[in-house]
Amino acid sequence: MVTRKEVALRAGVSVSVVSRAMNNSGYVEAEKKKRILAIAEELGYYPHPVAEALQKRRTKQILFFCKDLKNSFYIDMYRGMVEAAGKRDYMVVFNGSMDFEKIRNAMIDGIIMPNEGITQHYLDTVGRNYRLPVVSASYGNAEGFSRAVPRVEIDMVRVMELAVRALRENGHRDCWACLILSAPWMPGGFPSAR
Repeated sequence: MVTRKEVALRAGVSVSVVSRAMNNSGYVEAEKKKRILAIAEELGYYPHPVAEALQKRRTKQILFFCKDLKNSFYIDMYRGMVEAAGKRDYMVVFNGSMDFEKIRNAMIDGIIMPNEGITQHYLDTVGRNYRLPVVSASYGNAEGFSRAVPRVEIDMVRVMELAVRALRENGHRDCWACLILSAPWMPGGFPSAR
């Protein structure tokens, strides 16, 4: 594997000049920078992703923390996250183990939680001492978190309207809905069930 030191020797400059040229930070003469980048490409040099992440304190990775891999809703949610993250040069990684302790060792910039209950459980346990940015999907649950957490609100009324419309367009006339009024991840159930 080619190092910055080898690029520096070949270009006749210091390693710090190569670093500034490669990171596009600090001043490097335009011609010198062009020569350094050409030599790096010729030698097949590319920054080591882990070293770069440590230096910049940014991994460009976000964790989607979700155990329910059989739920097509979460799979579609994941696909949407991947698409949105890709537009920003980020990658979404998936963790289905639901072991919060393993998050401490993950090289990630933030966490997306699938619902409010799991988010609050995280905040009450590992999240008390591990201040990684968290975003939660929300299903209209008005309960607050123990600390500020941004939410992506799922418009359940609109979801039901679309579902009923799709059923009717496909010839179904008698439509019934089964609602979960309480679940372990949503203490107290939906607000309308109280």
